[in-house]
Amino acid sequence: MGDVALRIENLTKEYKISKGERVRALDSLNLQVNAGTMFGLLGPQGAGKSTLLKILVGLSKPTKGRTLIFGREQRDWRTRARIGFLTQEPCFCDFLTGEELLLHTGRFFGIPPEESSKRAEELLSLVGLEEAKSRKIKDYSREMLQRIGIARALINDPELLLLDEPEAGLDPRNQKEIRGIITALSGRGKTILLTSSHLVETGSICDSVAIIYQGRVTRRGRLTELLRKGEGKKVTFRIEKKGVLNTINASYRSEEANGQITVHVPHQKACDEIISTVLSRGGSIIRVEDEQLSLEEIYQEEILRETHV
Repeated sequence: MGDVALRIENLTKEYKISKGERVRALDSLNLQVNAGTMFGLLGPQGAGKSTLLKILVGLSKPTKGRTLIFGREQRDWRTRARIGFLTQEPCFCDFLTGEELLLHTGRFFGIPPEESSKRAEELLSLVGLEEAKSRKIKDYSREMLQRIGIARALINDPELLLLDEPEAGLDPRNQKEIRGIITALSGRGKTILLTSSHLVETGSICDSVAIIYQGRVTRRGRLTELLRKGEGKKVTFRIEKKGVLNTINASYRSEEANGQITVHVPHQKACDEIISTVLSRGGSIIRVEDEQLSLEEIYQEEILRETHV
């Protein structure tokens, strides 16, 4: 296991909503993110994801608990200088150009003008905004705001990058392009904590993920561990006599492609029955695989479990 970039211990955040009534946004949350990894924090709106990131960058104070970033307390100014942050709905001074925004941000971090200008040029290229660098931010589209937001979060060359729903409000094509940018950053050795409601897409680019619900982490681990093998099986076969499917329980999910039929069954006994049926009708078995849960299925499973606790 590598060095720990982020350690969160028993973090709780409560808000007072009326006299004598409080709501708990984070509930004794514990989390660890190793350095150099991309970690996905997955959950529905209102689960506590944005609250957590705001605490990590000092925009909100926890009710109790503590956070260590690269071994230092989060409130240490030397720690905050090592963080880059993209809020869920980026909002900037719209009278600035994209390039001016990056240069002003560099000034806040005390970066020399020449170095800041060089970094701005590189980052604008990274996020695909070279041709829009002199355009006023007020004229940027939603997708362009996400891109300049990522560039701004990187101007101080942070070791830990916090991205809050970076794909929110984007169409599928732009979501894919933003994921490509994030993946490239991970390849540069950045530690990335990424929140999202896009379970499958986000999970596909993360080293590890955690599911958060009602302010608590309900499940975490490497993606390969969460996409665990269950008791179910997938049987793929080829057969000329299509009528054989009528002998297979209609409740089983199946699909056909390239002349092959794949049937999803819940247990080994059903798998054996299908194999026997196919072979007895002159068909051929191509492969038998263990069924895996998708992140979407795991997510729904967690919500149902938590709802009925």
